[in-house]
Amino acid sequence: MNFSTEKEERIYFPKKLNYSYFCICFFVKQVFAIIHKEFRLEFRQRATLSGILLYLIGCVYLCYLVIRKITVGPDWKLREIETWNSLFWILLLFNAIIATSKTFANDSKGRMLYYYSLYHPRNLLIAKLIYNFLLLTIISLLCYFFFAVFIGNPVKNLPVFLTDLFLSCIAFAGILTMTSGIAAKAGGGFTLISILSIPLLFPMLLMAIRSSMLACLGYSFSSGSVYLFGLLALSVLIVSLGVLLFPYLWRE
Repeated sequence: MNFSTEKEERIYFPKKLNYSYFCICFFVKQVFAIIHKEFRLEFRQRATLSGILLYLIGCVYLCYLVIRKITVGPDWKLREIETWNSLFWILLLFNAIIATSKTFANDSKGRMLYYYSLYHPRNLLIAKLIYNFLLLTIISLLCYFFFAVFIGNPVKNLPVFLTDLFLSCIAFAGILTMTSGIAAKAGGGFTLISILSIPLLFPMLLMAIRSSMLACLGYSFSSGSVYLFGLLALSVLIVSLGVLLFPYLWRE
């Protein structure tokens, strides 16, 4: 843009920067308010968190009772590592679906109408996605901790395993947040969430399982980079599609 004087240039750019700063602050304030509200509701309904934690511990202990005879000391065989890895991700999958199934289910029509007048749909989705990501990260770390305590820890390259877990939680949160929103609009509940999400989660789970298997065997980042970059690309694609498509779902 051409300016006739230096004075106009000095006046124009601060206004543009102030508007951008205001938009960013407004976005952050709305997202933080929604996340704060979600955590307050979660801790107010402690029975839900206690149920998820009890279900997680019970399933891990059941896995321990089933496979404790095949784990022999610190020397893990390939078949034992495969069993540990498969059970870990299967258990994490069902815990993730249970934990995120109430993302929009607890919001009544009146509350959704109130949200419609108060928040931008993109901000609401991003806040719900961040909240689900934080919740799933805590659940996945607890799942890994209980697996390590009860069954053992075959992971030899912990940074690769944690990176895999982090990227998988982003993909989990993106897929399950969107399917939860669709199910809430359709009135399908938990059944519809499972039907919609499980086929979408299969490609992500395959990459996550293969990457974590390499981490258990002690391979470096370079060996599992294909799966990690695949998880990263899938996570970015899911989040981008959710941000683009959710406003149209919101209007319905």
